[in-house]
Amino acid sequence: MNNTIRVKLNNIENAQKFVEICNQFEDIDIDYIIGKYSVDAKSIMGVLSTSLGRTANIELNKADRNSVDLFCNLIRCWIMEE
Repeated sequence: MNNTIRVKLNNIENAQKFVEICNQFEDIDIDYIIGKYSVDAKSIMGVLSTSLGRTANIELNKADRNSVDLFCNLIRCWIMEE
């Protein structure tokens, strides 16, 4: 199952909290994608190497529906509505 969520992290503090949440999901691969660049969302250095303040796509790979729902609930303050 592949799930994509659009988020916007505006500052370093948001990025740190976001990465901490991603690391709670040990069994799920989470990608942070801006434009043509894709980094591991569990890596603070990777996330900070992108442009904060831009909308990013988050892809949860091999996640079940319950995990996706929990993840979305934890990051809801950064989710961008379509």
